[in-house]
Amino acid sequence: MADEFEQLRIEASSREYGPMARLARALHEAAVPPEQVLRECYGVGFPREVFVIAAANPYTLGLLAKWANQPWQLAVTLDRGGPAPRADTYEPDERRLRALDPDLLPLVFLIPSGIGIEDPDLVLCYRLTELAAGRSTIFGIREEATKPSEAPQRGDSLLAVLHKHHADYLRELEERSKNTAGKGEYDVVHPEELRVARAMVDRMETFQHETGT
Repeated sequence: MADEFEQLRIEASSREYGPMARLARALHEAAVPPEQVLRECYGVGFPREVFVIAAANPYTLGLLAKWANQPWQLAVTLDRGGPAPRADTYEPDERRLRALDPDLLPLVFLIPSGIGIEDPDLVLCYRLTELAAGRSTIFGIREEATKPSEAPQRGDSLLAVLHKHHADYLRELEERSKNTAGKGEYDVVHPEELRVARAMVDRMETFQHETGT
């Protein structure tokens, strides 16, 4: 078994999704907890926010975000099916950003709200060196970036940045809902839009409460 794990680790050193998923699944099958699974896969520890989000299944949260394959799929426990054997359509984008800067770990592809957009096509990332230092700092890089320097710091944690993203959206909707003069049917903010936006912010705040951040 030790030789098998060693071979899986060697293959996963490429950080390609397939080998990483095979290593993660083998670790899950050996009853390794998700926190240690990711440490084995990346060689660094991850903040609690990752495991709180992963336990809630980020792909079903309905937020203004599309979740990367890594590290989220690698943290999926066997009772929920384990890591998917194949990546979804975002893998080429993740691979390109990893090649641009191997220290970056893409986490979330933000979905522009459609109002007050400052950063379209922004990808939120950890840096492995920051994780190794015990920091959950988030960096943002556009999908079409061509230089590592195009990834400035965006916040102290993923939950903080996601909370701001959704709180800004809610605030814009609330402002629009108060100003209806001269607006057509398609410009009016409907109560259901506000309810959904508030629910998104509430979800982020629940996660923050669970992680103590």
